[in-house]
Formats: sequence, C-alpha cells, structure tokens
Amino acid sequence: MKIYRMAAMLLSVLAAMPVFADESANGAIVGKVVKIYIREANNFFIETNLVRNAGNKQHWTEVRFAAPLADGRTSEVVRLPEAARVERGDLISTQLAEKREFVPGLIPDVNRMVALVAKHDTLAALMFDAPKSATNATMPYVQAQQSMR
Repeated sequence: MKIYRMAAMLLSVLAAMPVFADESANGAIVGKVVKIYIREANNFFIETNLVRNAGNKQHWTEVRFAAPLADGRTSEVVRLPEAARVERGDLISTQLAEKREFVPGLIPDVNRMVALVAKHDTLAALMFDAPKSATNATMPYVQAQQSMR
C-alpha cells in the first residue's frame, strides 16, 4: 500500500512539473489584478460592480506588474478564461500577445490569463506591492555617531 501511495505522489509531482516549465518557457509574467471588467463592445469595458448581469459576457482584468516591462508598460488589460474565479488583489500569470499590425481575415492574438498564482489574502499577494528594501543597510544615526568620535 505504501508503494502505491508513493508512486501516486511521485506521478502527481511529475505531472505538475511541466505546468511550471511551460509558464517560464512561454514568457508568462506575474501581475496583480487591479480591476475586473466586462466587455460590452469592441474596446468598450465596464467595471463589474457597475453591471447588474455579467453572467455570459467576456471578463477582462487590468493587471499591474511588479516592474516595468522592456517597452515601459507597467500594466495591461488581460482576458480571463470563462471558468476563472479571480478577485481584486489576486496574483495571476499572464501571457502577453505580440504587438503586430492588423491583418484582415486573421484573428488577432489577445493578452490572456495563464494561471492563478496566489489569492489576494496570501502572503505572496500582500507582499507583491511592498516597498523594496534599501540597498544601504546602515542606519543614518550610525554614521552620525561615527563622525562624532
């Protein structure tokens, strides 16, 4: 019995490993959900708290990144999957579409959510926006005391 349990645990760990590898290989970026929107029309979004019935409409979210991207963007609007249960403050992994010229007849790529990384009440989500520690670890009064000697 113990061998079967260990084999099942090993298989579950091995099955989960490609998921993490795919996210890093695809260039997925982790960001924090700022607002959640409903898409009413092409390029027209309304916040979910302003809509009465948002059941079968496309859900989108504004995601803020920890550091600016290479092109200077600090946030982006991302499409959520239908089954996603995302709340404000959650950390999600996003796949950003390449910026291309519009070609008639082709379906353009859109920014999309890849996975939920952490819920809004976890330590990882709470520390996402925390200020980074200073590079100089010395306290100012220590320098003042040294100068008095």
